[in-house]
Amino acid sequence: MELWIRSQSKETFEQVKSISYYYHDKHTILGNSFCILGKYQTKDRCLEIIDEIQKLLLSANPKEAF
Repeated sequence: MELWIRSQSKETFEQVKSISYYYHDKHTILGNSFCILGKYQTKDRCLEIIDEIQKLLLSANPKEAF
């Protein structure tokens, strides 16, 4: 999978191998090496963003998305 994501802060643009949800002081989406891609008010919002990324990958490369 080749996925490039720009962080919510616009300060990072990186190729990511995976993304994940994490909570410490805020609901956060992490990329490679724990790079913060975005922070959100709720866990549900984080999961919505991850769902959107998954849908984009499935529509672009359905055989490579999983």
